[in-house]
Amino acid sequence: MLDLKLQTSEEFLDLPSKWHCSEGICEKNIKALNDEFNLFRSLFPLKVFVGGPPASGKTFYSKKLASNYGIPHLMINDMIKFASN
Repeated sequence: MLDLKLQTSEEFLDLPSKWHCSEGICEKNIKALNDEFNLFRSLFPLKVFVGGPPASGKTFYSKKLASNYGIPHLMINDMIKFASN
């Protein structure tokens, strides 16, 4: 992780278009940037269902996928318990 202090070049100060993040990328505009990035590249959230018989490794491999890709790992039993509370 780097914490770089950057300054806009003079050539970019007089452009006719408006800057999305004139104060830089921060918590308040990261969602808009992410949405724009995904929209222009036709990227959409991927949902994966892992199914199989008991003891086939569903939980094991699902947890590995979730940790390697930094995505949430949801289990049906946990979601049912949460919804019934």
